[in-house]
Amino acid sequence: MGFIPALEEFGSAALALGVPILIGILASLWLSAIARRIAFAHGVGAKETVAGGMRLPIVLATGLLGVFLGSLIVRRFEAMQDVAFDWATFDLWLGAVGILAAFYFAYKLIFLTARAAVMRGGGDAANLLLFRKVFAACMALLAVMTALYQVGVNVGPVLASLGIAGLAVALALQDTLSNYFAGMTIAADKPFRPGDYIKLDSGQEGFVEQIGWRTTRLKPYGGMAVVVPNNKITSAIITNLSPPEQTVRVYVECGIAYEMNLYKVETAVLEVANWVLHNIEGADPTFEPLVRYHTFGESNILFRVILRAVNYDKSFLVQHEFIKALHRRFAQLGIAINYPVRQVIEIPAPPPPAEPHEPPADVI
Repeated sequence: MGFIPALEEFGSAALALGVPILIGILASLWLSAIARRIAFAHGVGAKETVAGGMRLPIVLATGLLGVFLGSLIVRRFEAMQDVAFDWATFDLWLGAVGILAAFYFAYKLIFLTARAAVMRGGGDAANLLLFRKVFAACMALLAVMTALYQVGVNVGPVLASLGIAGLAVALALQDTLSNYFAGMTIAADKPFRPGDYIKLDSGQEGFVEQIGWRTTRLKPYGGMAVVVPNNKITSAIITNLSPPEQTVRVYVECGIAYEMNLYKVETAVLEVANWVLHNIEGADPTFEPLVRYHTFGESNILFRVILRAVNYDKSFLVQHEFIKALHRRFAQLGIAINYPVRQVIEIPAPPPPAEPHEPPADVI
């Protein structure tokens, strides 16, 4: 049998339940307005802000508070009921629900604060995807175990079973987990960013299109996309050809015949290099080109020309145009580049030794 409290008692309980919920709704609306202003100022979604993401946890927290306060008022009039209500069980389950809500509140607050810090630092919030999944799984597991312990469930065997199952899953997904944790390392260390041109010591190279949690996608020049597992990248030697200053030097190796005038050649090369730097798109006109002789080769005297492009992408065009212009200028000035020539001197073999003379048999 139950009981029906007096109208004033019922009103008091309803007031105790409704006021916190109303406060939570008003706080949610206030946070929504703040989230919209922040989102408009920073060009992000309203739900991606701390204020926008905390709306639901606030409503849940105030709702549970209202239920608890309402139950306290009802208990004051417990003497009016014919059968006592089991408030101890009610408190256990309300506490369990409160624990779940508290963990959810903490998860949202920590994650949203971390994402806001990453975005303020100029980082990519997408790099927190794996962190969010792992953190959410850990918080959910801890919340469920704590809630079960609150209602009197022995969680020891459950934890032991989860440990064995986790070990089996870890062994089965060893390569996948290795790639995921390598992705976390790349996200934290930032050896390169999307848009950078990188080379791996294993031979793969290209522009970084996407950095995922399991793989990184590279796009070479004129080729198909290359998908590299993250654990291969973290163990490789990486050459990042897109430094922060973006400009990159362009090296061109060449050679001229031994009989050419080296001063005349140097002057011609510098003329061509300056023309390329000031007339070709992507070349750096502020750079002073360099010419350096360095080797007496088998057929030519070898030298190196140093130019500079505004980025790695344009360096190929600068090199291409310079080689064409230099070849044309050498042809105009009669500067020769010898074909590879190797002189082979054949030394005649010595005559074979004379065979020893044997006396006739009749003489013996």
